[in-house]
Amino acid sequence: FFENILLSIIFILFPLFSYLFYVIYNKIEDSRKKEFIFVLAITSTVILIMRYGYTHLLGDISYLISLINIPIIIAYLYGYRRTGLIFSIIIVSYYVTVFESNVYFRIIEYVLYYVLGNELNKRKLTDNQFINIFVIIKTITCYLELMYSPGTIPEEDLFITIASLLVGAVVFYAVTFLVKIILYQTEGIMEMKITIKDFDKSKKLYESLSSITHEIKNPIAVAKGFLEMYNPENKEHAEKYLPIIKSEIDRAVALMDDYLSASKIKVNLDIMDLGLVIEDVIALVDNLIDKNKITIHNKVKDDDLFIEGDYNRLKQVFLNIVKNAIESIPEKRKGSITIECKETSKNYKVFITDDGSGMTKEQLAKIGEPFYTSKKKGTGLGVMFSREIISKHGGTIEYISKRNVGTTVIITLPKKKS
Repeated sequence: FFENILLSIIFILFPLFSYLFYVIYNKIEDSRKKEFIFVLAITSTVILIMRYGYTHLLGDISYLISLINIPIIIAYLYGYRRTGLIFSIIIVSYYVTVFESNVYFRIIEYVLYYVLGNELNKRKLTDNQFINIFVIIKTITCYLELMYSPGTIPEEDLFITIASLLVGAVVFYAVTFLVKIILYQTEGIMEMKITIKDFDKSKKLYESLSSITHEIKNPIAVAKGFLEMYNPENKEHAEKYLPIIKSEIDRAVALMDDYLSASKIKVNLDIMDLGLVIEDVIALVDNLIDKNKITIHNKVKDDDLFIEGDYNRLKQVFLNIVKNAIESIPEKRKGSITIECKETSKNYKVFITDDGSGMTKEQLAKIGEPFYTSKKKGTGLGVMFSREIISKHGGTIEYISKRNVGTTVIITLPKKKS
């Protein structure tokens, strides 16, 4: 008995949990879309109960089959009156055809439920009042059917059947409230979790903005300090201080440009050679790799690797990735960076591999998030910026990394269309 009750509760809750999880996690606001997903969940629930639910009959009245009405109650509680009405018609048909229930009693019963649902929707009833009246209507209509359907129950079994009906009403009432409490609590917990997650994102954004403000403030403070020391009549000051001031202002402007570019990126596509971009980037970091005793192995073939791309934007992406690779290799240790390109029928895949410090699984999962960085001096915009540029080219960028082993960045770009 209790196993069958538990099984029916699972049939009711599982589809509804799926509905809640999908709607809340995806933040679906469209009422039509929400109702459509709800209909799918309720349909699954009703089918499961009809097919596998406990359907033991007592004098042609099944009190446990009343659990099939719980999805209708849930529909009205969530404000889906149309869905409640549709499934009322389905369940009335089910009662009449399968259990040969009195069609008039069933129609009157479910019309009353619809009227009750309207009153609930107008906020004239609380959820608990709605459930209480629903159960009373269910019990009374079943009792009236027993009394006014001649020959349905043998007279000697009438008392037992009515007692069983009352027990069934209590079970139905208890299960309905249990399902309601579980659903409401689950919905509250899920919404709270999403709210906390959104709060964490907002907090992280605030911290990141504070960080970038600090980063911008630093070069401005340095420039301000040198300006205060600067004497226009002193030529040595002009030669010594002005280049520093200009350099710090340029650094602040570049930082702000990166921040603005992260939210607004434009690319000008033209036919270009991917190999030339890689050669230019290697030439740009030549002094840096010599200083850090790092070797770059360029295994990209001299063949023409034509794509439709923005040369300067892609140069910026590859430069950012190679500089990150250089910075990941600990100082005073010889390191190497390998760049190679593989060709598929539709794409070019560029692999940039370093033997630096690598990343943990946690760091790898966060890479690309706005303002996230594992570097002491960084804004976390470089990777996000690079991904946006590659996306504008119709490509993808992927990171594979292992702590203390190294990192491989795979950039996939489509070939030039014939």
